[in-house]
Amino acid sequence: MLALFGGKPVRTRPFTLWPIFGKAEEERVIRTLRSGRWGRLDGTEVQEFEKRFATMHGCRHGVAVVNGTVSLRIALLAAGIRAEDEVIVPPYTFFSTASAVSSNASQ
Repeated sequence: MLALFGGKPVRTRPFTLWPIFGKAEEERVIRTLRSGRWGRLDGTEVQEFEKRFATMHGCRHGVAVVNGTVSLRIALLAAGIRAEDEVIVPPYTFFSTASAVSSNASQ
């Protein structure tokens, strides 16, 4: 029976708060904001992040994008997914998981 109807809940603990950050991350964000040079065209923060992220994951390249929806759309395009292709998404997920698929269909 579903928890909604009195059954046992699958998850009994609350989800972890997000984003997770510490003093070092907070100081870096403040320093970057105060510099006025944090974008891809004006500063080096994005380029440095991409390099460090790629290195951390053992990749040659890393590309920062504005949000998760954009990253999912890029992944769909890279995989060759086109309009009319079937894409199965999980039922319990963030909205962008499905919206990236539907917006990709118009490409």
